[in-house]
Amino acid sequence: RMGAYDYLVKTGIDGVVLRRCLDQVLLRRRLEEQIAHKSDVLVTTSRELAERTRALDTAYEKLQEKKAQLSQLSASLETQVQLRTAELLATTAFLNQVLDSTTTHFIIATDPGGTILTFNSGAEALFGFREEDLVQSQHFRVLFAELIDDDDALAELDGALDRGGIQRELT
Repeated sequence: RMGAYDYLVKTGIDGVVLRRCLDQVLLRRRLEEQIAHKSDVLVTTSRELAERTRALDTAYEKLQEKKAQLSQLSASLETQVQLRTAELLATTAFLNQVLDSTTTHFIIATDPGGTILTFNSGAEALFGFREEDLVQSQHFRVLFAELIDDDDALAELDGALDRGGIQRELT
């Protein structure tokens, strides 16, 4: 009687007591089977979760590695962009100095629509206009206003614009 609930005393066995003891034994076995089954399911689920956790950990580590690589590539790209930008600025400054120092020839660059983009000091001396008055604001035809009535000269200027430059020297 020390904690046992399904014991039988040989002298006092009657049908009700026997039935109750057998029911308790059967219930205990069913509960143990259910617990064992649920335990197996929980162990299987726990293993699956552990595998998924390992897979997620591995994927997270790879993601972190890729993130670090991307950060390194981004920093490298940013450095390259800064270097190339500095090179372009230096080249642009040099070419602008070359353009401005050329005083014996005029250099005019336009966009496809004819708007003046570059006007060097040689062009300033020849045409009498200042660069800041023309660049980005005037069409190249303002330079040749006296030729506006000359259809051949106007056609040649339009053709030069289409070809990308004037083919013969203007006098």
